[in-house]
Amino acid sequence: MSKELLFTEQRRKLRLFWNRHRTFFQIQRKGKFFTLVIHERFRKSVRWFKYILALVGIISGLFVFPNFIYAILFGVSLFLIQSFVEKTIFSYHVLVVMPFPDFEIEGKKWLGVLSGYAAAPTQKIPVLGMVFNDEDYARKIYKYVLNWNYGNLKDPDNNIVISIVTNETSDKYVLYLYANPDRETAKQIFEQNEKERKNNAETFTDILIKNYIMLTLGKTCIVSPQSYLPILLKTYSDGSPYYFVFHYSKNDTPDGNPTSKVSGTNDIIKINLKIRKESQLTRKDMEYEMRRNWHPDDSEFLGPKHLLHH
Repeated sequence: MSKELLFTEQRRKLRLFWNRHRTFFQIQRKGKFFTLVIHERFRKSVRWFKYILALVGIISGLFVFPNFIYAILFGVSLFLIQSFVEKTIFSYHVLVVMPFPDFEIEGKKWLGVLSGYAAAPTQKIPVLGMVFNDEDYARKIYKYVLNWNYGNLKDPDNNIVISIVTNETSDKYVLYLYANPDRETAKQIFEQNEKERKNNAETFTDILIKNYIMLTLGKTCIVSPQSYLPILLKTYSDGSPYYFVFHYSKNDTPDGNPTSKVSGTNDIIKINLKIRKESQLTRKDMEYEMRRNWHPDDSEFLGPKHLLHH
């Protein structure tokens, strides 16, 4: 293993270790004060630590400090520690598993991304979509994605999250699709858990930490000068409608129409398209960790050549 690969592997392990323990211990700032947030599994340990601090305070009264300053410093330190611990808030985790497909995901069958527009009487409506080399597989993906929106073709609540992350140093971009973590079904699960906690005096102030297990679809593509995508990225404003479509392509077709709409599918009407540069991503973005832990830029384009710049 080369030094570069070894360094990357060690950095990945360190990041996983830090993320794992960060969910157990956090310090949150509230105004001028700090609050310790600890996972509920340590509730008994914190309770015993409070008892020990109280016992130390009682026993310390039996000792005579050699210096008045030492006594003051000890008393103030003990007071600050007790105050900090008394304000400790406990957290609990609720895991929501997003729907998984009942078929095998075959990334090689997703060839690329389609972009363009549909001419309407008064405006051009953007079109964005996925292109496959297998029509049956494309139908399965369509039904799976549509299920995130409970079978509805209109998605005003953004249950299907579609995002495009561009690279400032190259002509590559990544299209992501995933079920919105804030879908109504997930909200109901979290609200029910919070309701049960607030009905208990001991857990009334506990903080909910939301956890998800979900499948994300992602594809790296290359933008060429003749692609419509740069225009879409520059002119699109969130809230504007666009069509999300599913197409398939046979091997290079001579009729000038390399892709066809997948039979049995309908256009999904979207009004939210998340557009970010890699440098704009933060920890609040789902794509942030995706880009850190998965490097689709190294993937090989597996489709027909005429789709390479779509």
